[in-house]
Amino acid sequence: MAPQRRELAASIPGWGRTDSLILAAVVAGGMLLGLLLGQDYGLSWDEPLIASYVDRLLRAYHAFDGKDAVLEDLHFYGPLYFLIADQIAHWLRDLLNGWSLVDGRHVAYFACLILATASVYAMARGMVNRVPALLCSLLMASQPLLFGHAFINPKDVPFLGFFAATVALGYWAVWSATRREGRTGDSLAGPERGPRDGPGTTHRTLRDVPRGAIAMAGLIVVLGTLLVVSLAIAEKEVRDAILAIEAAYSSGDIPAGIQGVIEWLAPQWGELPIDDYIHKVIRLHRRLEIGLWAALAVTSVSLLTAYVARRQRGDGRRFLILWIATGILAGATTAIRPLGPFAGVLVCALLFVKLRRSAWLPVALYWLILILVAYAAWPYLWGRPLGNYLSALNVASQFPWDYPVLFGGDPVSASDLPWYYPPAILAIQLTLPAILLAGAGTIRAIAWGRRNARLMDVLVLFAWLTVPLVAIVALDSNVYDNARQFLFILPPVFVLAGFGAAWMLSVLRAGAAQVVAVLLILLPGLLGLIRLHPYEYIYYNELVGGVEGAEGEFELDYWATGYREAMHYLNSVAPPSSSVAVAGSRATAVGFAREDLRMVRGGLGGEESDNADFLVATTRWDNAEEVWAEAPIIWELKRDGATLVVIKDLRRED
Repeated sequence: MAPQRRELAASIPGWGRTDSLILAAVVAGGMLLGLLLGQDYGLSWDEPLIASYVDRLLRAYHAFDGKDAVLEDLHFYGPLYFLIADQIAHWLRDLLNGWSLVDGRHVAYFACLILATASVYAMARGMVNRVPALLCSLLMASQPLLFGHAFINPKDVPFLGFFAATVALGYWAVWSATRREGRTGDSLAGPERGPRDGPGTTHRTLRDVPRGAIAMAGLIVVLGTLLVVSLAIAEKEVRDAILAIEAAYSSGDIPAGIQGVIEWLAPQWGELPIDDYIHKVIRLHRRLEIGLWAALAVTSVSLLTAYVARRQRGDGRRFLILWIATGILAGATTAIRPLGPFAGVLVCALLFVKLRRSAWLPVALYWLILILVAYAAWPYLWGRPLGNYLSALNVASQFPWDYPVLFGGDPVSASDLPWYYPPAILAIQLTLPAILLAGAGTIRAIAWGRRNARLMDVLVLFAWLTVPLVAIVALDSNVYDNARQFLFILPPVFVLAGFGAAWMLSVLRAGAAQVVAVLLILLPGLLGLIRLHPYEYIYYNELVGGVEGAEGEFELDYWATGYREAMHYLNSVAPPSSSVAVAGSRATAVGFAREDLRMVRGGLGGEESDNADFLVATTRWDNAEEVWAEAPIIWELKRDGATLVVIKDLRRED
């Protein structure tokens, strides 16, 4: 073996049984931890509305009509994991005594952090040895920011988990296509000659194409034509056509043959309101379009899969299986958030660099699978997939939320936050060892990639981390809630930290020194988890003096999850039939209240709270200070010296 090839082969650690056992332990241990802690967390601001949205989604699937899956702004998010989490919650409620649907959903969300952790290990393991790969994955899992969000964040954490899994599986698909010694990218295209070609020729005729492939290609043309015709017919044109038929039928100007067809199809024509028939025809038209889209996608995927599979040899079939699996994951990721196709861009870019011209067919197959899965799992796309997807993408990039955000001690409108807000927040909410290891690992990763002809593997990590940040600056997007929307860019930070960990462990040759270093790396996160539970996501590192130093400077419990603990206290002290005002999200408190308590909206002396006995208020937006400022505080929820929620006694002495 040439020295360069030997170095390249040595740079790809072989996946063994130990790695599988490590992943199994990570998943099993993570799920056990989720079950132990799942009942500790309060409701986040979005969860009550999402629970009601699930009912609409189920109706949409039952009626096969995406119009039923529209609620406020939630339809702009892919709903796939809302449905999965709800089903998991029902299973856990039926299996575990005392569990509620709220607690079950929290465990389902937490499973996505486990998925992301396993994905980080799988990616890092393809670039560094086993110990640093495990260390960087545990470092990610023990980040208080991510751990706290994992139980309460129904949008961003599922997207984080599925996005990471998509890219990780894509890495391994590409690696499986190029890892055999001596294999070039072009060899995946299979033999140059067709099965009936003579020696030395690449000429093919129509006879060489299987009849089944010709039939499927013809079916694709027919389905595509029907779909184009269907898309050209707008709902207004359908309505106008039915009204014209109704007018002609009523005046007797319609031909007898057509009249007979109408009476056969609609025996009650003329007896029922015309709007009933318009509604039925429009719904039938929508279902026809959905069916045509699905049939076209399935047929195209089947044809392309058969063609690509026919051209694979040896372990190329393993590549094909992994590639199809990552395409399915990419579609599921898109059906969680519209930015999901970015994962496909990263993976396909890696494949193009590795396989060059041979990548075109697998990439086409990948995107067909992505579209099919996303379309099936996102009812909002039904009937108008491209237009509705672009609308969702536009809303995601310019979400109309312009409330004050506490940043550097000042309440700043979300639209006026500085461009560096997301990286600045992440820099003070990640643990310092994670930041330092990622910084050192960045330099080591570039050197490793250049030395081993695998620079593209590293560049994909950099693109994953930086392109979304550059995009929000270029698009002037609204970002708020401590950049929670960008949790999905964190996995590459920890893969890069794996390079830093590998360098550190190589410097510290003594086993005892390595153990001490590993403990010191994980210790800040573990201490944060213990001190802040179950509000881990409010963690700030030593750069701002921890959580106590962040109070009054940055957002803390901005999702009011502390209302669960507040209501548990109030349930124990409030007299029967008391009235409780809630400043902020009343929905996050009402589910934990005693049945006899009357829950009303709180406010700055609003009518609903004028006759309330108690007030529950979050410290966000100064609610705890400004709402009923003179009322005495009888209970406070604190973590690390910072106040998150207060309860005030509003009862007046006669």
